[in-house]
Amino acid sequence: MPAQATRAAHDQAARRSAYPTDCNMVALTLSVYRVEPTRTTNGGIPVRTVRCLRRDGLNGSRTAFFDVWLWKDMTDLADHLRPGMTITVSGRLLGVDTYTDSQGRPAATVTISAQGVSITTSIRPHTATVTDILPLTT
Repeated sequence: MPAQATRAAHDQAARRSAYPTDCNMVALTLSVYRVEPTRTTNGGIPVRTVRCLRRDGLNGSRTAFFDVWLWKDMTDLADHLRPGMTITVSGRLLGVDTYTDSQGRPAATVTISAQGVSITTSIRPHTATVTDILPLTT
């Protein structure tokens, strides 16, 4: 094998290891905003969009929106999601759509193709008090 071909093969292998194919993986904890109905792709695959948000900044002054796509059997999970629930999503980052909101400010929606979703909290988390755990006796 000529030296140039060996070097080219080595360089190509180095590039593959330096740039893994899963470099666009994300894991986020988000709040469910809205669950869309199931739709079907042209190939007959069911997909469902869960619109989520995350508030950042001082007093939640900045809101980021995320469209999480659930595929195939994961669409059934969306039946258990309600606005206000907290979920943790892992998946592939598909893109960012930018737009101008109703108040003329720039905004964006991040689209994620989910590979895993877990419900982190219920819609109404219960805060325990000391009397719930140990009743006071006199």
